[in-house]
Amino acid sequence: VRGRSTVAREIAAKNHALHISVQDLINRVLQGSSALRDHLEPILQSGRQAPDHLLVKALVQLVGSSAAIANGWVVDGFPTNATQAALIEDSNIVPHMVFYTEPLEKSVYAGPHPGQPIAEFNDVQDMAMAAFELERPDMESFYSKMHGAWYPLSAKSSKFARSATAVSVSWARAQAITERWEAERDMRALPGHDLGLTPKTIEESWGPLLDYCPVALKEQNTLSKGELGMNHTVLYRNRLYKASSAAAQAALVKDPVRYLHRSTLMAKPLFGCLPIPMNPNAEVFPLELALNGHCPVTLSTNPEDQTQVVPGKKEFSVRLGGYVFRMVDRSSWEQFLQKPWKYSNLELPIKMPAQRSEMGLEDLPARGYCEQTLSESSIRALNALVEIRPKYPGLTVQESVTKFLGLHLQAFNPTLDEEKGDKFKEGLDKFVDICGLAEGLNRGELEDEGYVGLMDQFERYSKAPWEGFDFDKQ
Repeated sequence: VRGRSTVAREIAAKNHALHISVQDLINRVLQGSSALRDHLEPILQSGRQAPDHLLVKALVQLVGSSAAIANGWVVDGFPTNATQAALIEDSNIVPHMVFYTEPLEKSVYAGPHPGQPIAEFNDVQDMAMAAFELERPDMESFYSKMHGAWYPLSAKSSKFARSATAVSVSWARAQAITERWEAERDMRALPGHDLGLTPKTIEESWGPLLDYCPVALKEQNTLSKGELGMNHTVLYRNRLYKASSAAAQAALVKDPVRYLHRSTLMAKPLFGCLPIPMNPNAEVFPLELALNGHCPVTLSTNPEDQTQVVPGKKEFSVRLGGYVFRMVDRSSWEQFLQKPWKYSNLELPIKMPAQRSEMGLEDLPARGYCEQTLSESSIRALNALVEIRPKYPGLTVQESVTKFLGLHLQAFNPTLDEEKGDKFKEGLDKFVDICGLAEGLNRGELEDEGYVGLMDQFERYSKAPWEGFDFDKQ
């Protein structure tokens, strides 16, 4: 149904590898003379299934044969559950790829009817497929996270197309592994991506610089982290290093000895003390707040200048050894992370500036509150006033100015929602249009079309100016 055995045989044939099925494992054991046969034969003769641990032992013997060692091996239909996969791992058998051939239909096997013996081949096959599908998620997770080796083959493709895909993928993985071995033999560095490194291998292979770029440390004397993932990584002597850019990666591949010889985070000036960004909500205790919370980067420009003593912010906190440093902004925070040794030994000046007191807006006097909250809006309204110079019919100049400023502040109030803001802007535009009636009358003549209408509007608003303010009725 799935073409699994076709795929397995094709991979083995193209790579000149040994094809191994579960039946091959059992036959090899029964044909020989060993303690394993003495354990397995009675179990099979009694009609029971071979235990997982005995099958894995048989597999260990077969993949350890000269033919398998020389040409590689392809196991067909095994493992079928997570227990077998764990036993294989414990036996130090790590497959380069694990292909899963998806079934054409995924249905849950309901079992035979009561009293019906399980004699039909289809029933047995359905039971096996259902059991495997229950185990598959755990196996997929195991081989994906541990070895990056799980590869599903779509059921929509023919078994021949799946075979071609599997052969191509397995060959690419084999070439990547060969390239790694040759680079290790020749003591060459290689870009770390597309080398077929498994997640477990990656985790175990990080070099002494962790995720810091050795090129930046050597050339600029700065700590610069590489980006997440395997881009810009370099493999050298079975150790992985991260570069901060493509150019740094190329330099590291070209001359790894220059950048990696005696390169360690335990030497000067770090001595193994790495800067660690902190959560702004984290407590400082039991650590000590350095420089009483003032920014060391700002202070470094002139440690004797009181004006450079600026309080840092919690959101830009960094732990360094037993101290917490706070920077004033993100730029200073990044500078500290790159060269913590430059800023960590500073001292506050003997004469400190006066303590800055912080006060909330609600605690400010009326004038201070207006200066902090209305200054920008007021300046914008005054600029518009100078440009428009409103004079509303029936109102004095002072009354017109006051009304215009009030309408402008309402129309551009940033705290209003969009609907209310649009309503007040329409009112402001209406007010400005009415203020422009007098200018329109001065420019026009009585014979002009629409002139009489402008006169009527001007007289109406002059007699009852409040009608122009009721914008809901306009």
